[in-house]
This record gives sequence, C-alpha cells and structure tokens, in this order.
Amino acid sequence: MVNMEATRFMPGNFETATQIRKREEQVQAQLQAQGRDLGVPYKKGETLSEIREKPGSSNAGKYKDVKSFCGPAGGAAQGTYPVNTLARGKSAIKLAHNAPNPEGIKDCVYNKYPQLKKDK
Repeated sequence: MVNMEATRFMPGNFETATQIRKREEQVQAQLQAQGRDLGVPYKKGETLSEIREKPGSSNAGKYKDVKSFCGPAGGAAQGTYPVNTLARGKSAIKLAHNAPNPEGIKDCVYNKYPQLKKDK
C-alpha cells in the first residue's frame, strides 16, 4: 500500500493552485452539508485561502470545535481569535495588533474575562 502523505513530497506529485482551491471548496461544502459552517463570512466564489490573506484572518477556519470568537469585533473574519479559554483570551489580546481594529478584540476579550483587564 502506498503512503499518499509521503508521495505528496515526491517530485512530480504536487497540486496546482486550481486543485488546491477545488479541494478547499469541496471541504467547505462538506462541512456546510454537515451543519458545521466554518463561521467565516465569505463571498460567493471566495475561497478560504483568500479569506486568510485578509489582515488578522490567517487562522480562519482552523478552530472547528470552538464556539466563542472575538475576531469579528476587531474587523477580522468570523472564526478568528478564539476565546473559549482564559489562555486563548490572553493570546487574543497579545495578537490583537494584527487585526484591523485591535481595540475591538481587546474589548471583546475583556468583556468575557474581566480579570484580564489591568487596573489603571
């Protein structure tokens, strides 16, 4: 039996951009059919790769089991800046500078975890 994962790196076995885009669209369609929408608002014809190129949205769609996000509050795509745990809340604050509106993400995190807000 051939290990398909290993053959991906062999010469001549590579995917073209069109094949990658097609595969991403198939995965999105499967997830939506299962009722597991990625939570990423995308325009018709916009792929997950195109969404991830936007500021603060490079990890869009990678947190499938998380329900709580602060990315949209900061102008990033839905499904970014997860805050389902205190550690992820801290991380969201540290990474907020990558979003179009960092203060929106910080406010969202502070609303969920007031103990993270520094007393002035």
